Amino acid sequence: MQSINPATGQIIQEYPEHSLAECCDILLKVDKAWESWKFTAFSERARLIKQVGRELLVYRDQYVRLITQKMGKILKTARTEMEKCASICDYYADHAAAMLADEAIPLETGRSFVTFEPIGAVLGIMPWNFPFWQACRFAVSRLIKEIR
Repeated sequence: MQSINPATGQIIQEYPEHSLAECCDILLKVDKAWESWKFTAFSERARLIKQVGRELLVYRDQYVRLITQKMGKILKTARTEMEKCASICDYYADHAAAMLADEAIPLETGRSFVTFEPIGAVLGIMPWNFPFWQACRFAVSRLIKEIR
């Protein structure tokens, strides 16, 4: 698989494709990681997600150049994408606890509620046009909510 600079047509980098066995191994590792992640305290998840947002800003210029080189996106748009990614990290770290709180359902005859339970790894297939944003909006919300 090749990454090609759309402005020059030059090959930037070549990546080997994964075999079926390698894909299965990756999925097993993801499942194993989730087994411990699901017991990670929400406060720690929020701290880590906020750290991801800070790191995105620390390395923003590097990522902006990468987005521009690999997809031809203009610098201003790539920079905005990185800032948006950092902001979603903060948003979920600050608001997910309230969004995921159990919701009581008022009944005359008993007690019912809606609760959020972790389901494990989810595969996301993303479009190419917002490489960091698409991954962040999908992954950050998944990582923060796999709680209980």
